[in-house]
Amino acid sequence: AAGIGLFLALIALHNAGIVVDNPATLVGLGDLRNPAPVLATLGFFLIVALEAMKVRGAVLIGILAVTVASIGLGYTPFNGIVSMPPSLAPTFLQLDIKGALDVGLISVIFAFLFVDLFDNSGTLIGVAKRAGLMGKDGHMPKMGRALIADSTAAMAGSLLGTSTTTSYIESAAGVSAGGRT
Repeated sequence: AAGIGLFLALIALHNAGIVVDNPATLVGLGDLRNPAPVLATLGFFLIVALEAMKVRGAVLIGILAVTVASIGLGYTPFNGIVSMPPSLAPTFLQLDIKGALDVGLISVIFAFLFVDLFDNSGTLIGVAKRAGLMGKDGHMPKMGRALIADSTAAMAGSLLGTSTTTSYIESAAGVSAGGRT
């Protein structure tokens, strides 16, 4: 979990321009005079301050504040709040069943099966524990139903041609802000 967290942090720092590619050291410090790293840093400290003051929804408030500031300062174009998604026609039901049944892919299929199973089990248990939904004996009630819902979503996502659907550990941020399902 710590390794994934550090990996996600590195991606966020790279997307914010705080960390950039460097051929000699792999990563280097970005130009902190650009608006993106400055806004990201201010947003981070705003979230930390709001969390320290125990403000509910601190992460969401921080994200919204930085977004509004970026739009207001002209660094981010405003393209509306809601838009139509792209068409699913190019990927809808475009399955290659014959190719997936190749003997060489069996190990890949099982690898994805177990990665998805353990990832979702760990995420569900972690989020349920954070939400106080674990049973007194340490077991998660209705875990089977949650895994069935997740696997159904994964199959539906593949039929629609979307990227993989899965439960995310980031859901714990929503739970800590008071969200329940």
